[in-house]
Amino acid sequence: MARSTTMKIHYPDQDDLPGDNSYVLAWVPSRPWNDSHDPEGLRFWRVLKFQRGITQAEREALPYRDKRKKIFRGCDEWDNNKCGYNWQEFGPGSYFGQEVKAWIDLSELNQEAQSHGSFDSD
Repeated sequence: MARSTTMKIHYPDQDDLPGDNSYVLAWVPSRPWNDSHDPEGLRFWRVLKFQRGITQAEREALPYRDKRKKIFRGCDEWDNNKCGYNWQEFGPGSYFGQEVKAWIDLSELNQEAQSHGSFDSD
């Protein structure tokens, strides 16, 4: 008999964000994998790493001599990124903060799988 999981789905638009450099299973409907044979919409899920940056308001509040005032990173709010964070894919890809619509903490998923004896972490 299968046990039910208790993993929580989080929503960034409700200011529910993971810890910096956390790995998550993220739902990215704006850029799905190219798979026309996916009736359940599973191609929208990806493993990503959350990276916190700074917002425009935080940048403006920095002292004039602070080097972060003039250095812009991909995880900062600027240009097309409307949030003070982004999501890194394995390899060179990344997603703007606003592109991820939901996420699940992979450490919770890992704990759930280990509690079932599903795999060895070695």
